[in-house]
Order: sequence, then structure tokens, then C-alpha cells
Amino acid sequence: MTEHLVIQLDAASPDRVRWVIADSGGQRVSMTESGTYAEAAGRAQQRPVIALVPGPEVLLRQVNLPVRGAARMLQAVPFALEEQLADDVSDLHFAIGRRDAAGQVGVAAVRRALMELWLDRCDQAGLNLSHMLPETAGIPESDGLCLVIDADRVLIRDGDGRYLTGETEAASDFVAAMGVDADSDVAAHLYLSSADAARHSREISELRMLLPDVEVIEVRDDILPLKASAAVKAPYPNLLQGAYARSSNREKLWRPWRTAAILAGVFVLAALGAKSLEVMSLKSEMRQLTAELNAIAAEAMPGSRIVDPMLQLEQLATSLRGSPDSGNQEFLRMLDVLAQALRSTGGSTLGRLDYRQGTMDLTLTAPDVDTLDRISREIDGKGLSAQIQSTNPRDNGVESRIRISDKST
Repeated sequence: MTEHLVIQLDAASPDRVRWVIADSGGQRVSMTESGTYAEAAGRAQQRPVIALVPGPEVLLRQVNLPVRGAARMLQAVPFALEEQLADDVSDLHFAIGRRDAAGQVGVAAVRRALMELWLDRCDQAGLNLSHMLPETAGIPESDGLCLVIDADRVLIRDGDGRYLTGETEAASDFVAAMGVDADSDVAAHLYLSSADAARHSREISELRMLLPDVEVIEVRDDILPLKASAAVKAPYPNLLQGAYARSSNREKLWRPWRTAAILAGVFVLAALGAKSLEVMSLKSEMRQLTAELNAIAAEAMPGSRIVDPMLQLEQLATSLRGSPDSGNQEFLRMLDVLAQALRSTGGSTLGRLDYRQGTMDLTLTAPDVDTLDRISREIDGKGLSAQIQSTNPRDNGVESRIRISDKST
């Protein structure tokens, strides 16, 4: 199987990345490592490189594009998404994915300035990317609600394919904002590392209250191998399209090294010989042992999702430890008021949600205009200002863009 180097870009640490090697079947081949972009490039060798970029920076939607052909679809995407975008269309880069059985096309939008920043860092280090995906591509496939906690970020996808990303300390508020509560009949899975389970015990407790049947699955060491396993198989739009396509650049970078690589390959084969066969045999044994361990775990824990069988067999109980961290109280306050308004009015679904500098912008689909007005009044009654920016009729109700801010600002 082809091996991929999967790197995680982090807005909080712009000069450092984490990486792991996974094969095309999703099996981890290496431990998680971290370092500079140049150090990651040294581990890539000839492996294809997949970059996972911060989820909040990428808008993902399923839209109806009546045209055919990649070039024509890319031209149509800005018009299909224009009403859902807070930024100017000319400042955004768009990418398209596959067309599903219902005829909807997966599309992604991201600011051009960010694309150029990410690619500049990768190119300077010599990282030749084959794919650039939002980190939400690392959420495992699930028929219900799926959450992945990675340090201070939480990634959420519901059964309808809607996504939310944000701060881990507000995870339960995000779930509530998606219209899920303790009475919802929805399967839920939460993935996180053992270290994050200790750090975020309060948030896990809050999620258990909201989702009594949630299955909490801990993985050892780091959550990146799980995200990488999902990402190498994810049908997400590759952001490296149009002006940012990498194919021609990869060929130019590869050409001067082709002869040297062939000579190096001949040298390795001549020098190692039997050692290569031994390594292949050991890898085959490791895959067989992994399959046997998975089978044992599945038999011992019927009905459970097996992610890290050794850890899941060793765990006898999970203790909730730690203490809550202080966070952005204004953001949490707005989420709380919004969740209360959605619960009291009923029938509305939340789409995109952005929070910047004390202002929350969101898209909301309500049954009718009266419900939108009641939601606005509910929020206004809690000391906040809710401004309806636009409304558009849809088959399932009325879609609106709403801006929430503090009345004192």
C-alpha cells in the first residue's frame, strides 16, 4: 500500500507541525512526531504529503451545480455560495469535490491569503503536497454524531453531514447549537487521546449529560493517527485546485532528482538485499497480529467501535479528572443564549457559525419568518443584540444570516 505523510498545521504554532505516516488503508505506520516544516519534509522522502489545515478557516457545503466539467463548476461555485459567505468572493479560493447520489457537489471555500501562507511555508521547507484538506476530514465515518477532541479544538459532524469546529471548552454548547439534546435519539461517538481525557474531564462530563449514550473512545499518545486514518480515505474537496494545483510543480521538483533517486534505489537494493525481505516479512507479521488483536477486541467488546484495541482491552474504567479552564466568557455567553433561544422556539437548524472580536455571525434555517423573529427577540431579551442580515425562502423554511453582538458595544 502507498504510504502518506500526514501533517497537521496549527494556527497557534505557525512555525511547527505534527506529522504521522499512514498507509492508504488508514493503518498507522509511525508514531506521531512534531517539529519544524523542514524536519517534516525530511520524513516525507518520496511519500505523498497530505496537509490538514485548521477547520474553522474552511467552509464546507453541499450545493447543487447544474453545470458539468470542473472548470465550469468552479466558475459557478461563488454564485452558489455567495449568500453564505462573510468575506468578499474575490478574496476566496474555491474547490470542488465529488457529486453525490442526490446530485449535490461537495465544495470548499477558504481565504486566498491563508492558502498562500500555508503553501509558502510548505514550499520553503521542500514539502511537496499532494492534498490539502480541512482537518474535519479527520473525523471518522459515522451514521450519527461524531466528535473529535484535539487539544483545545473540537471537531463535530452530525448525521446530516453538517460540521462545526471550535474551542473544546464549548463542546457541549456546539452540540446543543446543532439541535441535539438529552432527549435526542442519536448515536454519538467521542474520540480523544488519554492526555486530553484528563485535561478536559469537565467538558466530557458536560457532554455525557447532554448525550447520555455517548461512546467515549480514548486513543493512546496522540489523536493525529486517528485523524490521518480518516483523512487518507476521505472524499473531501482537495484545496489544491485551480491556481493552487500542485501537479506541475511536483514534476519540476522531481525531474532533477530522478537520476539520483534511481541510483540511490539501486544502491539500497544491492546493499540491503535480504534485509529488505526480512523487513517485508516483519511488516506482514505485524499486520497479521494487528488483525488478530482487532478480532479479539471485537469479540470481547461486541457493539463497541474498536480504534485502539490494546488500550481498550487494558482500560477498566475512565476517571474524570482535572479542573475547568477559564475561556472566552463572552463567546460562551452568546452560545448559551443562542442555544436557549433555539430550544425555546424549536424547529430551527444551525448552519455556519463564526465568532470574531465579540461578534458572532451565523446562518440559520427556521420554519418561518415568525420563528426567526421570536429567536431574535429571545436573544435581545438576554442583553444581546440580534440583527437579521438577510432572509431567503427555502424548501424547508426560511434561511437567514444573523449577527449577534453585545448591546453595550
